[in-house]
Amino acid sequence: MPLPGWLRLPAPTTSVPGWQVSPVVDAGAYAFSWLWVLVPLWAAGPVHPTDYYALFALILTINTLHRHFGVPLVYLDREVYDRNVTRFSVVPALMVLAVVAMPLVSRVKVPAGFFGAEALGAALAGVALLGQVLVLDGRGWTPSGALRALVVAPFAVALAAGLGGAYRAALGPASVVTAFAFGTVAATLHRAAPAEVRAPRWLAAVCFGVALTVVGLAVPDLLDRWPGKAQKLGVVTGVVFAVQVFWGLWHVTMQKVGILRMYAAKQADVAPGRRAPMGVDRLLVWGTFPVYLFLLAPGHRAEILKAAGSAKKLAVPLLDVLESARPFLGPPAVLLAVGSVVWFLSWEWRSSRFGSPARLTMGLGTAALNLAVYLWPVKGVLAYTFSHGLEYLVFVWAFQRRRYAAPLAHRPLMQRLLQRPALAYGGFLLLVGGFFFLTDFGRHYGVPVPKPKLLGVGLTTWVGSWAVWEALFHYYQDGFMWKMRSPALRASL
Repeated sequence: MPLPGWLRLPAPTTSVPGWQVSPVVDAGAYAFSWLWVLVPLWAAGPVHPTDYYALFALILTINTLHRHFGVPLVYLDREVYDRNVTRFSVVPALMVLAVVAMPLVSRVKVPAGFFGAEALGAALAGVALLGQVLVLDGRGWTPSGALRALVVAPFAVALAAGLGGAYRAALGPASVVTAFAFGTVAATLHRAAPAEVRAPRWLAAVCFGVALTVVGLAVPDLLDRWPGKAQKLGVVTGVVFAVQVFWGLWHVTMQKVGILRMYAAKQADVAPGRRAPMGVDRLLVWGTFPVYLFLLAPGHRAEILKAAGSAKKLAVPLLDVLESARPFLGPPAVLLAVGSVVWFLSWEWRSSRFGSPARLTMGLGTAALNLAVYLWPVKGVLAYTFSHGLEYLVFVWAFQRRRYAAPLAHRPLMQRLLQRPALAYGGFLLLVGGFFFLTDFGRHYGVPVPKPKLLGVGLTTWVGSWAVWEALFHYYQDGFMWKMRSPALRASL
């Protein structure tokens, strides 16, 4: 029997007013995507994760899978790649180097006082060089392929020198050589760039790093040396992981804000000045987080300390502060959470008399998810994680479905592959999702994980390093690739 009209998938070129794809697809993939896993999680036992290994492995796999879902769009469509050549070439190359460096550096044990001003200066010069490259890219200038390779070269040489033991043998001289390499590349970029786009402040920052390295070599005790006692550099992994966690929290929540903003932009019958401002959507998404801090966290002290692991020393005083603040800040936090929903609904009434079902559905679904996290913290967070991954997979699919609906003049490989969508999407899902499931997450479902070693590091550690840095690149890429104000993006939404 033919499907009812409201269940049929519209043609790629058909615009459904207010929605991205259709009410059923949008509601199931965006507003209430979290229910797909929260309901079975709620029915499962309370012990995490042994009572729901299969669901846990599925959630982790989907979450890791979605971070790779935009990669074919960038690298198999020259027009997309050409919009941000530097960001899609230099940054990924540096992150690949970081994938290799992190597991190896984390195992190195250094003596007390090993690092000083000379190492700090070299690091500052490298970071400032990367900043210079990104600023030049943001101002519309794309270095030649040779210059982009030149930017990556000193980082690659520094990694090779580190693996070869050059820094452990002679930290000061090796740091000076590295810093001068960064400075040379920065000066070359500055001269090659047109005068109107140059970034002299970033060049000055590179030069400051070089100078600090030289002075640090001449005056070893210029700054307090680190570490205070001999230790492994596992702190490197800890810092990177902490950055990923906090950036990931921002990324996950802002994706929901982005979907709400997409629906706001689709309110064709509402003048732009009358539409709800971004602050309304941000408060709706973030408004419950103070409740998590001042009411939820102190009440789950044991679970948090168990999950904190080696970070207990930091978690204990933080929980003490939150617990002492609960009587004073708990009630205002609840008022803020309730007020965020009321403010959202008041704007929807004021702007369109509740005339945007898409925004109402997404807003109420997000508020319900925030409440679920409060009621069932562990399972709610897992549902939030799954929701984020599914949202992204469907959003990119819908974007590509419309972008490639008609033949493009440059005939990208991506369009040719998607002429067989089931094979293209199914193959990608099985290849990437299957790899991470079999090499890591499958262990939660009793699948034996292979344990080969490369350079003395196990496969799971390498996969974990890749997952961390791929996540960081995903967060970074999404920050500029999916801007709702982009004409190229809006054309395919």
